[in-house]
Amino acid sequence: MRAAHTLTDAGYVWVGADLFVLDDDPLVRAASRGELRHSRVGLTARPVDHVLGFGAGQVSEVLDTIAFGDPSRAAWQQRVCDGDWPLVSARRRGAGERLARRAVDHLQTRLELPLKQAPVALEASYARLVALEPLGWIAIEADRLRVTPRGRLHLEQLCEIVERDGLSRGPAERHAPLH
Repeated sequence: MRAAHTLTDAGYVWVGADLFVLDDDPLVRAASRGELRHSRVGLTARPVDHVLGFGAGQVSEVLDTIAFGDPSRAAWQQRVCDGDWPLVSARRRGAGERLARRAVDHLQTRLELPLKQAPVALEASYARLVALEPLGWIAIEADRLRVTPRGRLHLEQLCEIVERDGLSRGPAERHAPLH
């Protein structure tokens, strides 16, 4: 927290979990307009539908399809040398995963989770987040959970709670091994 106070006192704006930028940065303007987005790469001022990852262990997302690269560097290199895509599987997100992804985006970019973002499919993760109030990570308001400054330091853990719940809501729509 001391670093956060030092940086904000020096004129930086705290964006997301751990990013500090000057107040004229496009990310600050996007956040103030409610247009900030989160992808696997990080925060962006523009909507992101596609993230292509390259290298061993990479993950790519194209709309609701996720593709996983070979985690072994040697196997990845061999596939590339053979002229093959170095992917080991691809799948489409299931409905619960899509809901969780939207909720995580909201947590990452707005530091809150409105009740309307927590339908029945995410009820369990919402309850687990509420249980963290005594730690000072979240504040419960009438229509939302708000991430506190202390909770910001644990934002990844808060998002993992929601993501795990989305994954546990049933299998993805399709899982295709690629070799």
